[in-house]
Amino acid sequence: MFLQFLPRVVHKELTPGEIQISSSAMQNTLSWGVKLQTTSHRKHSNNRTRLDLLADEIAYGASLRNHGQVGELYGHYLFMHKLFLEALNGTLDSSWIKSIQEETELILRNDPSVEWAHRQWIRRRSKRSVVEFEDPMYPKQWHLHNTKTRGMDINVTDIWLHNITGEGVVVAVIDDGLEWTNPDIRDNYSPQGSCDLNSGDDNPMPELHPNGKNENRHGTRCAGEIAAVANKKCGVGVAFGAKVAGIRLLDGPMTDSLEATAFNKHMQVNDIYSCSWGPDDDGKTVDGPHPLALAALQHGVNSGRRGRGSVFVVASGNGGRNQDNCNYDGYANSMYTITIGAINEVGLMPYYAEECSALLGVTFSSGTNKEHRNIVTTDWTLGKDKGCTNGHTGTSAAAPLAAGLIALSLQAKPCLSWRDVQHLIVYSSFMVDPEHGDWSDNAAGFHHSHKHGFGEIKAWRLVNAAKVWRSVPWLTSLSSSRMSVYKTIPANNSPLVLNYKVTNSSAQFNEIATLEHVLVTVSLTHPSRGSLRIELISPSGTTSVLATPRKLDVSPDGLKGWTFSTVRCWGEQPSGDWILKIFDTGQSGEGILQEWKLVLYGSMISPEEVQQRRQTVEDAMSGVYLDANLTEPCSFYWNPAVNEDQLLTTKTMRMLLLVSALITILAAYYTLEQAFCNQEDKDKYLEEYIDLERTRLERSKSSSNGDISSNNVAETRLVPLAGDQVINNVELTIETENSLIVAAEISPLSQKGSEEVDNSGRTGGADSSGKHRQEDEVICVDNSKPMSQVHKHSKEKLSETVAYSSSNCEALSAVNLGFALEPFEDGTESGDLGLLSDQSAIYKLERTQPSGTINNILSSHGNEENIDEISECEPFLKS
Repeated sequence: MFLQFLPRVVHKELTPGEIQISSSAMQNTLSWGVKLQTTSHRKHSNNRTRLDLLADEIAYGASLRNHGQVGELYGHYLFMHKLFLEALNGTLDSSWIKSIQEETELILRNDPSVEWAHRQWIRRRSKRSVVEFEDPMYPKQWHLHNTKTRGMDINVTDIWLHNITGEGVVVAVIDDGLEWTNPDIRDNYSPQGSCDLNSGDDNPMPELHPNGKNENRHGTRCAGEIAAVANKKCGVGVAFGAKVAGIRLLDGPMTDSLEATAFNKHMQVNDIYSCSWGPDDDGKTVDGPHPLALAALQHGVNSGRRGRGSVFVVASGNGGRNQDNCNYDGYANSMYTITIGAINEVGLMPYYAEECSALLGVTFSSGTNKEHRNIVTTDWTLGKDKGCTNGHTGTSAAAPLAAGLIALSLQAKPCLSWRDVQHLIVYSSFMVDPEHGDWSDNAAGFHHSHKHGFGEIKAWRLVNAAKVWRSVPWLTSLSSSRMSVYKTIPANNSPLVLNYKVTNSSAQFNEIATLEHVLVTVSLTHPSRGSLRIELISPSGTTSVLATPRKLDVSPDGLKGWTFSTVRCWGEQPSGDWILKIFDTGQSGEGILQEWKLVLYGSMISPEEVQQRRQTVEDAMSGVYLDANLTEPCSFYWNPAVNEDQLLTTKTMRMLLLVSALITILAAYYTLEQAFCNQEDKDKYLEEYIDLERTRLERSKSSSNGDISSNNVAETRLVPLAGDQVINNVELTIETENSLIVAAEISPLSQKGSEEVDNSGRTGGADSSGKHRQEDEVICVDNSKPMSQVHKHSKEKLSETVAYSSSNCEALSAVNLGFALEPFEDGTESGDLGLLSDQSAIYKLERTQPSGTINNILSSHGNEENIDEISECEPFLKS
């Protein structure tokens, strides 16, 4: 009864001011972790109460206080002595502390209810933080840590505190070269991923031109943003633990093949390709990757990075001042690339940035005026520059930052596919400039802006999202036919409206539940292309401006199969009416829409799963996965070593299954039919076989008596083979079981000048010139061997020929066909056969009548004792 009234001691929170730990107190504590004997299979609240009371009793008996259960560990308690604080402060004599420890531990050790007790030590733990950078320009790298405008940076320092620096990831910078000897680059340089396509070697060092017009420093600046080394030189890169490679491409004439080579160069070494370049941003150009480069992009995402797909990061362009739109840039609007725009130091769209519906996200770069700082990064030293600059600007500076951020996420989760990376940007990007950003939410709940894409890419959000991300299923698509319309585009700003309906059944058949990229291909004519505005409205009502008016684009060429794209429908369902609107905002005359095509790309992710993934990503922003160093296990819906364009969909698998089942049924039917239902055919076949054997025996007997039938010779003939079969060294094959390949030379010993082979099988005559060779030769062809092993034979007698076995061409039987065969010498090459001479030819010994076999014919001209040997010629016959 006494135990029921023991007071519960409330654990007192110890503040740092109350505890002054001496150096000797690192182990001299007066507290113990105690594990009581428990029934592990029952953790009922009544048992918990019983254990609490038992813990109170044990602590009281040891002159200790029970400070309650340790966390959520059932049966684990913390016992503390009343002099605990004094022991920590070092005010107790060490001998007294030792005596208390020994006496207490003896009591706890002898208590049958105690499973074990462990004295608590004060242990030293150090924060694993990045050492404060001593790089001289690091304080000016506001895009990494902005002390002037809070929140206007990529929020990467907290990621570095978790030792995520891009280690193990290689980023290739496709540009005008890379000065890898720069002290801020050298230690992170990857020669294995580098090359020089302009000079044709492996060294991407930029070239200093004598005229000084081409300053090839652009690539070195981009590389420093990504992976500049933390080494007291200049500044640091966003992924300073990653490796950076250089692919020199832009310092020379550009071709489609060069671009294609660059996109796939060392694609099993390089994980990310950063491309801060594109077509002219003059507000009138329509250009993009041509067939080879486009194929290389597709090949890269299918087969690069060990099957997970190369990640291509491209800049959206600097044509904002010319009212350019990045949907007229085929690199920026490709579904295989990640298109990055720019915001300035205060989160606004700068004057040079382009907007479009294909924009995926934005990062920081230079601003509009002097108050907005540029990007600090490495620089080349070949010109007048000093290896470090604070003047990197434009979307050329924004794209490398995104590449570095992606490198961090790939270290956190290396198994991310190229599409996983795109999804992570969509799910984790942060809205900026809410007042002027022209934001809209689609039906899936994602916000998108033509100016900022899905928002600013923050390192903290991207990496935490990567930690919990589950790989997306394979890419599926649904495509309309090429719809020929030939309709007029009104010149009064009234839209030409067209629609295409996607049914639920077609979406299910193509296994596309939610959308990713939507592509619209148009062909049209117009006297001034820049007057056009093109919009696409999804079935959920989301409007994508595919093309905006460009006043500098007065081209009369129109658009010839140009593809626009949008990501604004990401996560929406594909079914319903898709509406295309084309406006003519100018006064230059009417245009004609010739044809258009709609292609939807997505996956089997359901709308419900989209919302679950959004919630999972938001829950991860607390950093719990980073703090615990936990990562969602890598799992694939497909084998990453297989190209996506080779994947079998469920529809294809069903068809293959049906065909396999049908073949199995037919095979079983045929087997049963042969076993039980074809007895008449079997009897008929047996009778024919018996008749053939009877005929063979009769002829064999007749031959042994020296009675050669007059029509036996007529049953065979020598048929010349086509000359090209000899010239091209074509393998000679037996077409029927009634033919035998032999080679013979026209016999000059015949009494008739230039006779040809007659139906009796005799040879005679001379060559076309009437001249005869001194030694006549024939060839014994062994079909079981290549032409180089064919045997050659010389003529001995006109009245005799010999059949040979396939093994050694030994004579088996004499047949009166007018020629003889002998073995060729070993080691003779096929070129020595002489088959192209006028005096030689290859013949096929062919039976001309249906009765009998080759062996019958040969035996009818030979002796009975050689019949068994003749059967050794079977390798010459097709079985």
